[in-house]
Amino acid sequence: MQLSSLLTRGVAMVFTFSWLLARALEEGEITSKVKFPPSTPSSFPRLVMDGTLPNLREFTLCYWFKVHRLDRRLHIFSYAQDATDNEILTYVEAGNVMGFYIGGTPELKIECPSDIEVGKWHHVCYVWSSWEGGSSIMMNGYRCHGNSTGVNKGKTVQAGGTVVLGQDQDTVGGGFDASESMEGELSELNMWNSVLDSKQILHLSKCADVSERHLYGNIIQWEKTTFIFYDGVVVSPNEICA
Repeated sequence: MQLSSLLTRGVAMVFTFSWLLARALEEGEITSKVKFPPSTPSSFPRLVMDGTLPNLREFTLCYWFKVHRLDRRLHIFSYAQDATDNEILTYVEAGNVMGFYIGGTPELKIECPSDIEVGKWHHVCYVWSSWEGGSSIMMNGYRCHGNSTGVNKGKTVQAGGTVVLGQDQDTVGGGFDASESMEGELSELNMWNSVLDSKQILHLSKCADVSERHLYGNIIQWEKTTFIFYDGVVVSPNEICA
């Protein structure tokens, strides 16, 4: 589906999100959260980014998430292209397991030391660099077990694809499966075209004062990047640090 069509169908939801976010900022909230209700065979709650990613030789992707169930795999971030539907894909599942795809394969599936609890906020960062194929996941500020090197060493993540939050794309902008969707909440998703160090990631995972929150993505910035809302996604001020 062309972006112009997406914008036509989603313009009211884009306006609502922008207004609520501005109100939240005025009231001292650093950002807003979105809630993904359950998917059905005909309804797939999701956010679609207006635009695409640039070519990337390395990146850091971070966000806060809260799951409402954990009896199956929940996909959160999906970047798909015509050539590779899992160009970038992240998910969470039972057993404190976090998953990470770069370029379709191989998959980095590792266990994190912190318990992933239903109904509780967690912070996660995914880091990848093409130079040595270094790939790592850090949850709640600490490195998970099983991080590796050699993951698509020398690869460039190509521009031109589609970013979807809350669903796993099996085709660009579609191919969703209700049994693979996110059920929960998401906030403060940022993406950089560089590798953040462990000190920066630890800082992001803490409830710092608003004046100290100075790390914002230069590829995706939660409070500035435009997303189009579909199928009942709800936006409201977050309470992560309340």
